[in-house]
Amino acid sequence: MGSKSLLHNYLQIFIISVFILLIPFALGFLDFGVNPFISAVILILIGLVSMLLHGLVEMVVFFSRLEDMELNWNLVKQVAAYVDWGRALKFYLLSALAITIGLVLLLVPGIYIAIPLSILSFVLVDFPDDHNLFEKCFEISTGYRLRIFGFTLALVFIQFLFKTLLDSIFGPGTAQGNILDHALSLLLAPISVNYFTNLYLEATGRLA
Repeated sequence: MGSKSLLHNYLQIFIISVFILLIPFALGFLDFGVNPFISAVILILIGLVSMLLHGLVEMVVFFSRLEDMELNWNLVKQVAAYVDWGRALKFYLLSALAITIGLVLLLVPGIYIAIPLSILSFVLVDFPDDHNLFEKCFEISTGYRLRIFGFTLALVFIQFLFKTLLDSIFGPGTAQGNILDHALSLLLAPISVNYFTNLYLEATGRLA
């Protein structure tokens, strides 16, 4: 198995990402009322749904590469049926909690935790019976963490510049700016998924 271009199956991944992530994106524009507690709870739930669905996109691309299968909606349904979503939710929640606590206490621990856990979606489906997934993430990411950090930093920088430009044109927090900001995230999604898929396959010795 060889490494693929970051634009490999770009259109297919983009279309799948658009449809899968459309629900949490649309919910993000709803007005949840004046009660800040209810709004906060719903926004957290939207974040969890987004996390699970983004993980599904990564898992589908990983299966497509690993099994040399065509990237289509049948594969999406197969992967969705294969994944233990209760288990996935538990580990996604724990990872989000660990990263958040690390960032709140001190920035560096949060980043240190977030870097290896960026491959969690792949580890979830690659080791369906393993209960030490965080340990697996740290183990597999050894030797690749600087690359993960550099790539993620580049994406964040691009999105920050674009967000700054949108705020200067439309003003902060406008619907137009939010839509265009989300559009950029969707355009970058296939590149990000391909990068992390290549990296994970290389780290697990599957690339020639």
